[in-house]
Amino acid sequence: FLEWVQLHELGVPPQDMINELATMSIHALGFLQERLQGVRDLRTVFVRAVRMVRHLFEMDRVLLDKLRPFQGATVNLRRTCSFCRKRLDDEDSQEEDECEVVLGDENGGEVEELPGPVKCACGELRYCDLSCQTSDGRRHQPYCVRPGAEFRSSAIAQVMIAA
Repeated sequence: FLEWVQLHELGVPPQDMINELATMSIHALGFLQERLQGVRDLRTVFVRAVRMVRHLFEMDRVLLDKLRPFQGATVNLRRTCSFCRKRLDDEDSQEEDECEVVLGDENGGEVEELPGPVKCACGELRYCDLSCQTSDGRRHQPYCVRPGAEFRSSAIAQVMIAA
């Protein structure tokens, strides 16, 4: 529903409706945040939900203040490796040669050079390198939602439905 409201760029609704939508949004974000470390990987859905709610709350400074803890959690998700939790440097401040990862074969020969940090296909999660991304793959891959998927899409429904 919130996505529909956002897409249709409606006029400002009555204050009671804003308060009700804000309460529902904060509860939904709290629900998702409490389950970020669970078996079901809700990190991508959480980051996108915070972004959507922020867009809806932009008209009211008090509502934005209520959203601040959730925004902080999304910033922390983006600043740390999604597998080992190591703090990642800002992509913009890294030098080219500082962010190279060299993989080798069992004989010690170089096989391939990859830039790091690595982003997941969803574009929401980051990893130190390919090994961390691969290690987190079992948990994240079934719940990886590609960019552009709407909240009413089957991809999001698949993540939210209990298996």
